[in-house]
Amino acid sequence: MNSMNDFKGVITNQVVDSYKLENSKKIRTITISDLHNYTSDYKKASRLANAIKEKNPDIIFIAGDIYNGGKSWENKNKLEDLKIFLQNISEVAPVCITWGNHDIFGMNSINKYIRLKNFYDLERVRCGSVFPLFNNRVSINDMEIIGYVPSLGLMSNEGLKTQIHGVAHDKFIKEYEEYGIKFKNNPNDLTVYLGHVPHLIASSENGVGLGSLKVCDYFITGHVHDGYRALFSKFNNIKKFITGEDINSFKYDRGLVEQPTGLVDKDNKFIKGSNKILGNTNLCRGIVYFDDMSQQKIWQSSDGIFYKNMTNEINKQDWQLFSENDARKEILDNKLHSMLISEGISQLMIPIEKYATINVVDINGVNTNKRTR
Repeated sequence: MNSMNDFKGVITNQVVDSYKLENSKKIRTITISDLHNYTSDYKKASRLANAIKEKNPDIIFIAGDIYNGGKSWENKNKLEDLKIFLQNISEVAPVCITWGNHDIFGMNSINKYIRLKNFYDLERVRCGSVFPLFNNRVSINDMEIIGYVPSLGLMSNEGLKTQIHGVAHDKFIKEYEEYGIKFKNNPNDLTVYLGHVPHLIASSENGVGLGSLKVCDYFITGHVHDGYRALFSKFNNIKKFITGEDINSFKYDRGLVEQPTGLVDKDNKFIKGSNKILGNTNLCRGIVYFDDMSQQKIWQSSDGIFYKNMTNEINKQDWQLFSENDARKEILDNKLHSMLISEGISQLMIPIEKYATINVVDINGVNTNKRTR
């Protein structure tokens, strides 16, 4: 068997604290997202699987965009490749998998039954260990997990109008509540939302949090790939076109300044036209912590450094370095929600192995009074 050293991608390691777990308990989660046909390359998929297994997780999450387009869910060969990958990683831990915007592209009343049947058929890869989640729930090891798949419009055009630190699209609130998949709010269960797009987790315009926001402990999303690191060379070429200067003349905005996200020069001035490169996604990789009104409060970057948002204004970010001890205390004292915005497997739907990221998050118990059931 290949060793983990054969994996050419990136492994991030972070820690989240939870009062839901007793002091001595730890749940190791692994999240991968945005595979975009990655599992169809057997050698790369095997190295990815072996690296996941060697981290010895308690549970594995796959946060959508398994393929580049929904029609792949009707392709027997691609489905068999995915099943082999799931068979491999489910040897060590249960796997929860959901869909992203690419997985539902082209879905209509004619092909919907076939695609969903093939999706749910993944459960048979290893019964009791593989859980395809399409607007349904599962309970695993003191965790209640909901896999939510909103409409394509909300995962793409409409949804992208919102930000994690801004205001959610009210249509999303309505759609989510119509599915009726709210958490049961069991005080002993760690509640986990497994979705694809991070943009939609926010408050509605009238200030009412989305259906189960107040009882959700941990949100897991993907969608935004590994753009900040993986696209550096691409940015350089485009910046040369825009400004005639090399990348070392500029710094990249990692979400530390106001919207819209783009490239800023050495004086922190926005470079006109650079937002067309990045779109309007102004999200921090790693883990963000926010309250019921969804304003981002604290950011734990993928390399473990903490930042605090020093403004409470909607759609504003003023991030400053924050000590880890102070951050963890503030997160727990204020019962902030945590969201992993995972770094994806592929770079703009091109599965290049050096950009493949395995997101490891250890959820550590801090409740000294809690006893396991």
